[in-house]
Amino acid sequence: MDASPAELAGFLAGGAELPQRALDLGCGTGADAVFLAEQGIETSGLDMSTTALALAKERAERHGVRIEWLQGDVLQLPLEDGCMDLVLDRGCLHHVAVSDQATYATEVARVLRPGGTLLVREMNVAGHHAHAVSESSLRSMVERTPLRVRSIVSYATAGSDRVHPTMLAVIDRD
Repeated sequence: MDASPAELAGFLAGGAELPQRALDLGCGTGADAVFLAEQGIETSGLDMSTTALALAKERAERHGVRIEWLQGDVLQLPLEDGCMDLVLDRGCLHHVAVSDQATYATEVARVLRPGGTLLVREMNVAGHHAHAVSESSLRSMVERTPLRVRSIVSYATAGSDRVHPTMLAVIDRD
């Protein structure tokens, strides 16, 4: 189990009940989406890359889980309003231009049901990510939305070549 499913497992274990529907933003090859589906959560995975989605579909088939795979843009989510209990973002937000991060927050708020949660994990490596995400930028991003920061925890993640500053944020929708 890599770091993300362990973090995700801890988050899920700390909740009163498992979410019924979850969306993995920037799902890549689908590891987190598969993990969510294995917990019995109706899961969708969204990515811009058709190559990543093809690999994600293969992973889901190997694990015997059913996931709705969507090709799309996090700034125009192809989903109905209020349809998700949990939105997971593990490293997608730093690809969103700072000028578009308010739109990202508005879209996430739109698809989350009231009481739903956005879980954001970012590794902020200086010079590595196009749009590094800080605690203050995350708080600013949600200011004019129905999203509220519940908690932000910063910690270090060991990489193959160095230690990376990492942030895990839990953001709830009013």
